[in-house]
Amino acid sequence: MFGRGLLLLVLLPMFVIGTIVASLVGSQILGDALTGQLLGIGLALLAGFAMSFVALVVIYVAFPPERLAWRAVFEASALTALGVSILALLLVLYLSFGANFSQRYATSGMAAVVLLALWLFASNILVLVGYKGALATTGRSTTASAAVRKSPARAGSGKTRVRRVRTS
Repeated sequence: MFGRGLLLLVLLPMFVIGTIVASLVGSQILGDALTGQLLGIGLALLAGFAMSFVALVVIYVAFPPERLAWRAVFEASALTALGVSILALLLVLYLSFGANFSQRYATSGMAAVVLLALWLFASNILVLVGYKGALATTGRSTTASAAVRKSPARAGSGKTRVRRVRTS
C-alpha cells in the first residue's frame, strides 16, 4: 500500500505540472510569428499528450483493483491524454492571450488558482471516464460481478437462457 501512495505522489505532479508546463513551453517556444505560433500549438499538444499518456498508463495499470487488458489501457490512455492535453493547451492559451486579470479581478493569482481548479476538475472527469471506458473495453462491470450461466431453454431448440447472478 505504501508503494502505491508513493507512486501517486510522483504521478500527480508529473500529470498536472508536466502537462501544463509542456503546453506552456510548446506554445511559446517558437516565437510570435503566425507559423511559429501554429507550430508551437502543435508542439504543445504533442508534449502535453506525451506527458499525460505516460502518467495515465501507469495510473490505469497500477491503481485498479483488477487488471485491465493492455489494449484497453492504451486506448483509454490515448483518448484521455488527448482530452487532457487539449484542456491544458486551452488553459495556457487563455492565460497567455485572453486573460486580463488586472481589469476583471482583484488579484490575478486568485483567478489563476480558480482556473487551475477548474482544469483539475475537468481533467479528473476525463481520467474517470477513460477508466470506465477501459473497464467496458475489457468487459468488466463495476456495479456487480456478473456470472453468466447458459442452459438450454428447451431441449433441442438451440436457444440458451442467460441468468445474471449478483455477488457481494
